[in-house]
Order: sequence, then C-alpha cells, then structure tokens
Amino acid sequence: MKKINLLILFAVVALLSGCVSQGRHESELRGLRGHVVNLTTQVTRLDNALSSAEQTIADKQAENMKLVSEVQDLQRELETNRAERKNALAQIEPASQGVYRTRGGLELSAFDIQKALTNAGYYSGSIDGKIGPDSREAIRRFQTDEGLTADGVCGKVTWDKLRAHMDAVK
Repeated sequence: MKKINLLILFAVVALLSGCVSQGRHESELRGLRGHVVNLTTQVTRLDNALSSAEQTIADKQAENMKLVSEVQDLQRELETNRAERKNALAQIEPASQGVYRTRGGLELSAFDIQKALTNAGYYSGSIDGKIGPDSREAIRRFQTDEGLTADGVCGKVTWDKLRAHMDAVK
C-alpha cells in the first residue's frame, strides 16, 4: 500500500510540475500534497489496524486449537477410564461371589446386583458379592427413582429394571 501511495504522489507531482506553471498552481499543489499526506496517514493507520486484527485472529485460532486438543484429550481419558472400569468389573469372578436370596425365594448373584447398581450410578462401594447396608441403600435409591416401593430388597420387579444396567457403564 505504501508503494502505491508513493507512486500516486510522484505521478501527481510530475504531472503538476511538468504541465503547469509554478506560480499559478502552487496553491493547488500544496493542497494536493496535503491530501496525499492525509491519505498516506490514513493508509498507514488502516494497515496497522489490519495487522492488529490479523494477529488477534491468529491468536484466537491458536487458542481454539488448544481447546479442541484439550477436549479430545479429555474424551480419550474418559473412554480409557470407562474401558478400565468395565475391564475391572469383568475381571471380578462372579462365581465366587455370594448369592442374594429374597423372602420370596428369588436367588440372584449379589455380584450382579452390585455391578448393575454401580453401572447405573447408584453404588460406589466395592463389588464384593455381599449385600450390605450400602448396597441396600443403593437399591432403595434406584427403586425410588424408578417409581418402585423403596424397601431395599432386590426382588423380581426391581431386578427386571436393574438388570438393564449390567453392561451399561455410566
């Protein structure tokens, strides 16, 4: 842009000085020179503003790329944690765990109940195959959220709803 301004300035000066007498058009020449100086100042100011805007855009793009990278890292970490949790749950030997019996004679694997409660987000204790106070409280919360009688017993109706969470990890 500066080169163009200088070329315009030289062209104006050459035309005015070569074609007209100096005395008659000197005031016009001063006016034109003043306009050229003003235009040059404006172009310089606009060039600086454009450079500043381009730098701001580049900074924002770099910041966005960094944020995208961080989100991708967090997504990978989440997937890894889910996979590790699922593998850990799968490695616990269900056959060695206790059997949960209801008064009505229903027999379920206590391990499966705890695993389903954990996957559903209601139980955070160790999956040890023993239905204790924490497991019963998790069953009550699950029953309440599912609109069932919250008695802390995993009967047929509760298990029918809870078993859907056996393989779903939250």
